[in-house]
Amino acid sequence: MKDLSVVVVNYKTSHLLTRLLENLREELKNIDSEVVVVDNSCSISERANLRELRCKHIWVKFIMNRFNLGYAGACNVGLKNTTGRYVLFMNPDVVPTKGSIRVLLEHMIESKAAVVIPKLFLDEECKVLHPPAYPFKPSFMLFHRLFQKLFFMWWSRYSFRLWKATSDIPVKFITGAVFMVDRRDATFDTDLPLYFEDAALSLILERKGKKILFCPHSVMVHLYDLAPSKCKGKLWEISERIYFRRYFNRLSVNLLRALADFYSHWFHPESKRLRDILRKGDSPCAVSPHPDFVPFALGIVTVNSKFADRFGDSYAFEWLSDNFSEVV
Repeated sequence: MKDLSVVVVNYKTSHLLTRLLENLREELKNIDSEVVVVDNSCSISERANLRELRCKHIWVKFIMNRFNLGYAGACNVGLKNTTGRYVLFMNPDVVPTKGSIRVLLEHMIESKAAVVIPKLFLDEECKVLHPPAYPFKPSFMLFHRLFQKLFFMWWSRYSFRLWKATSDIPVKFITGAVFMVDRRDATFDTDLPLYFEDAALSLILERKGKKILFCPHSVMVHLYDLAPSKCKGKLWEISERIYFRRYFNRLSVNLLRALADFYSHWFHPESKRLRDILRKGDSPCAVSPHPDFVPFALGIVTVNSKFADRFGDSYAFEWLSDNFSEVV
């Protein structure tokens, strides 16, 4: 049995895999490990690119699915074809920084947690931090929709507490882009086509009394929005419906849906161009594509930040305090 298995699910992202595999080659030195790439693309051109990558990286096992099994299904295929005691699931658009995987593995072993997640940035300049995973529970979401200002104050403080953490912190939900899990606790709901697999796993672990830890000493970058985005909105809606029906009672889900319809109709925030506001200079801000302003990113975004170029007209945002100490 290996100490660590790395599973990467690919869907038309061979251009990102090239860089990731080079990084993994360096990061996994002196770790008894294996790497498996599971392809869901079912594309002739993508398979040709993967065959080239397989020739360059003979130490990597490539599995070509005959059909698109969805993210959860591909993760399960990766599990069946690996032997590591711990499994690191990574999106192809994740960039591990030097030593980050080893640190994550060490904390996993020491803490005996079910899952350990790293500190994630959304840009390679490491100025824009990925916020904590949003807790997709009816009670939490009702609080968010009914008391939005109060919710956002709490969410900002919670996010900044994780930002400034110097030791591992227990969290409730997993950030799905990259996480390390004990093989014995790895389970994925294959009925979810895309999205909410991490939320479902988080709920299952919570109900079993298992620990999920945020490890600030392990730093990685998630280059969000570089992967194909076709049909993501539709898949989100399908997965969301399945997730809430399966893991929560019907009354709370129906109440949440009614409130969501009311809130979206009357309180949809005005979308603005982030570029126009960046003239203020360096300042902490929260950015969101969500109509009810679920914070998507919290960071010190500057006029020169390349990350700002990726924001479109549909992104709303709010400035936080200019002084970090007032927010925390």
